[in-house]
Amino acid sequence: MNFKMKAAVAAIALTASMSANAAMTNAASGDSSLILTLLDNTNNISATFDLGLSYSTFGAAGSQSWNLSAGNYAEAWNSFLTVASVPGSTWGVYAGDNLGSGAGSRGMIVTYASGATLTQSQLATGMGNFDGYINANNLIGNQPSVADGSSSAITGAAFAESAAYGTAKKINNQGTLVVMKNFDQAMDVVKLQYVGTNQLANASMTTFSNQYGNSKFSLSSNGVLDYTVAAAPVPEADTWAMLLAGLGLMGFIARRRTNA
Repeated sequence: MNFKMKAAVAAIALTASMSANAAMTNAASGDSSLILTLLDNTNNISATFDLGLSYSTFGAAGSQSWNLSAGNYAEAWNSFLTVASVPGSTWGVYAGDNLGSGAGSRGMIVTYASGATLTQSQLATGMGNFDGYINANNLIGNQPSVADGSSSAITGAAFAESAAYGTAKKINNQGTLVVMKNFDQAMDVVKLQYVGTNQLANASMTTFSNQYGNSKFSLSSNGVLDYTVAAAPVPEADTWAMLLAGLGLMGFIARRRTNA
């Protein structure tokens, strides 16, 4: 095979590889893409953004920021704003793992506003509906052609599947878990997981946090999505003084005991 032919074959293979990796991954694979959804149920439009992370990689990602008005996100963001009423729009972030049946196997990472958890049956059904939403959006916008793409849908299949979020801002309208809020508001992030094989049992719920505080998502009306991991607070001067005094006292007591 001559050089030109090899180069052509390599280019085709690279293009195919890029196309295959561009689409969002669903929870049936065991590790879905982390996605942001914007939704206006009054004007019937949704927008979906592939955030470039997944169910398995999100936890170690640290603080992140995405500008929805730029790059591969801009077209979907602008299309959404053309139709939607921003005050009436909501948003939510989601990723899932819908493989397995034992404790800790299946799970969902989702923004969280208030309410209780879901049963394992509701969790599985919700992830199945999110798969329909992801699959429908993989066919539109620039999702098929670029990594970390976006799409918007006015009615049609991709919008219809956004019912995964529920018209009452609850996953598939199930349980009392509220997962979507209006722009310019922040939400906690939780992981829901299987605790066993009993489908009627509540899924476990863990809030993403570090030792000092919760991690939060926030979306501004100008299109900036932030994920902020709370930093450890710096002790105040009087706290340091009390700590040093306590250590000094312990040292003094230990020294007296040694000399006794």
